[in-house]
Amino acid sequence: MADDDWACDAYGPDPEVRAAGALCFFAATGKRSCASLEECRELMAAERQRVWQRIQDGAARGEPDMVYLAGEFTGPEQLLGGGREEEDGTGVAEILTPCCPQCGEPPCMVMGGGSQAFCGNRECSTLTWNPMHSLDKNLLETNFIELRSRDGD
Repeated sequence: MADDDWACDAYGPDPEVRAAGALCFFAATGKRSCASLEECRELMAAERQRVWQRIQDGAARGEPDMVYLAGEFTGPEQLLGGGREEEDGTGVAEILTPCCPQCGEPPCMVMGGGSQAFCGNRECSTLTWNPMHSLDKNLLETNFIELRSRDGD
C-alpha cells in the first residue's frame, strides 16, 4: 500500500471491502476524509467512544436494544473495527474462528474490519463472535441469546 492508500481503521484491510469502495468510515463510497492513517485512527477512537457512550446512556435509561448492546460490548475498543490484534505490526490478524463457535455455520455478515461476525443460522443462539479469537476464547467469551419458540413457549 502506498503512504496515502491505508486501510481505514473501521473497515480494515480486506481487499473486497476496499474494492467495494469502503475507504473511509467518514466519507462517501470511494472517497476519504482523513488525511492520514494517524488521523483516521484518532477519529475512529473518538467515534468508538461516542457510540460507546450512546450505548451506555441508552442502557442506563433501560432501552432494551441498548441494554443488549451494553452486554455484548464491554468497551469502546470493540466497536467499529476496534480491537484488531496487531500480531505482525500490520493490524491484520489471522482468522482463527471462521465459522460460528457454537453451530459451525459461516457468518451471514462480518463487520468491524473482520472483528465481528454474525451467525448465519437463525436457529443458533450465538449472535456474534470475533473470528480473530481462538475457538476456546470465543466459547468462553461469546454471549449466547436464549431463543424462544415461534409459538410462544
